[in-house]
Amino acid sequence: MDWEYILVSIFGGLLKLIKLILIDFIVFGIIYWYGYVILMTLSFGRYPRGLKRTDDENFIGFFGVFCLLMTVIIFLGIDAAAQQEPTAVK
Repeated sequence: MDWEYILVSIFGGLLKLIKLILIDFIVFGIIYWYGYVILMTLSFGRYPRGLKRTDDENFIGFFGVFCLLMTVIIFLGIDAAAQQEPTAVK
C-alpha cells in the first residue's frame, strides 16, 4: 500500500475543493454582486432585471471588476493627495 499516493489524493482533492469554494465566493459573491448593485443604482433599478440578469452574467461580472478597480484607484488617489503632517525637525 502506497501511503504517499493515498495522502496526495486525499489532500489534493481537499485543496481543489477549498480553492473552488474560495474562487466561487470571491468571483460570484463579491465581484458579481458589486457590479449588480452598481448597475442597479446607476440605472435606477431598471437594469438588469428578470432574464437580463441571467443573460448578462458576464457583463455584470466584468462591470463589477471595472467598478472594483475604479474604487481602489479612487481611494489610492485620495490617500496620495491627502496632506501629510509636517515632521518636526530638531
